[in-house]
Amino acid sequence: MVRGSESSGRTYVLIGMIVFFVVPYGIWYVYDQYIKSDEDHIRDQLAGAVQGARDRIPRKISGILSDDFRGPQGVTSDDMHRYLIHILVQRYREVDVALLPDPVPVTLDETDKTIATARFKVRMRGRVTENGAWEPIARRYSDESNVELVTTFKKTKDGWLITRVHSESSP
Repeated sequence: MVRGSESSGRTYVLIGMIVFFVVPYGIWYVYDQYIKSDEDHIRDQLAGAVQGARDRIPRKISGILSDDFRGPQGVTSDDMHRYLIHILVQRYREVDVALLPDPVPVTLDETDKTIATARFKVRMRGRVTENGAWEPIARRYSDESNVELVTTFKKTKDGWLITRVHSESSP
């Protein structure tokens, strides 16, 4: 008889584990796939890229660029990844990034809902040494400490990816 109660105890533990792990995932999945807006998915992509910069992981930023990505002066996603390695891994020991305003305004194209535009300022600063002074990263490469960007996103099978980036001052 003790064996039977051990077996039913294990069953309750198994059911409890399923409820504890599977049900929250199911709720999250339904919310993420069917309730969350496309604009929120794009903001999540941008937030992940910001966190990737803070963590100094270039792939978390270049990973949201499409294969046909084009930036200012014809920069490709591979070019951008190499630049990010230089900035995040080789040049700075600590990086802080903010996108303004928060939340980032995102607009879906009225005629093609698989295209969206996000406009924001990027404030990116870094420390060359662990306790060094913060320096604006953009200022090393332009006259501005905050860069205004316009990004174009395309909805793909891999989610929303950036296809184009340009600054407000250069189309």
